[in-house]
Amino acid sequence: MDPEIIIFDEPLMNLDQETKEWVISFIGSLREMGKTLIFATHNIDIIPYLADKIYLINKRLLGGGNIRDILWDVDKLKETKLAPPSIVKIVLSLERRGISIDNLRGILTLEELVEPLSDMCSKVALAVEGT
Repeated sequence: MDPEIIIFDEPLMNLDQETKEWVISFIGSLREMGKTLIFATHNIDIIPYLADKIYLINKRLLGGGNIRDILWDVDKLKETKLAPPSIVKIVLSLERRGISIDNLRGILTLEELVEPLSDMCSKVALAVEGT
């Protein structure tokens, strides 16, 4: 059997960390093989590791498209009773504290956050040293 479309329902639910990483890697290999993968999940933080498109459903289709656009649309996520991804919450928290986040908009994973956040910290350190 070699299906072209594979459907997953909460693929990481109740798994230990090692198994979650294995499942994410396995799903990545399916994507590389050109398989069409469909996920039903409430775990918003895993979506950037699994998909490039997202559709939000709450009794009806509320929106869909590029994961970066949809997962940064906090109001649309609220309609589906989903919280924004953890990284989005962190970045928006920085913005509420008066920190410019222009270079952080669209970031969805910890791996993507590290470099621009390090750059921001370096600039702050240089500014502090210069005073």
